[in-house]
Amino acid sequence: MNYSNNAFSVIVGAIASADTIIALAPGTGSRFPASDFRATLVGYDVNGNEDAWEIVHCSSRSGDALTVTRGQEGTSAVAWDNGARIENRITAGSMAALEPTITPGTTAQYLRGDKTWRDF
Repeated sequence: MNYSNNAFSVIVGAIASADTIIALAPGTGSRFPASDFRATLVGYDVNGNEDAWEIVHCSSRSGDALTVTRGQEGTSAVAWDNGARIENRITAGSMAALEPTITPGTTAQYLRGDKTWRDF
């Protein structure tokens, strides 16, 4: 999984729930990783508060276009209007993927600050 700091944009043109290509505002694609990342589409209420979300998995980015799998991590693929905000956010699924799976009967380990594994 890839990440970038503070990557955001808005979509250009409305998208339907089945669309798998998301066009970003011109010149903003480079803010995002080149591939394999999560992005969140965000909707707002009349007071400017976030009130709708859809998590997508981006398999590739070409310029200002994202190729995505819609409705990830329990969210639903829905239609979004032109100008909807999209951000490269940390999600519960991306954090869970960082957690090691410990198979019963194996030695438990922990991740050290230098990013090496050590036995308990």
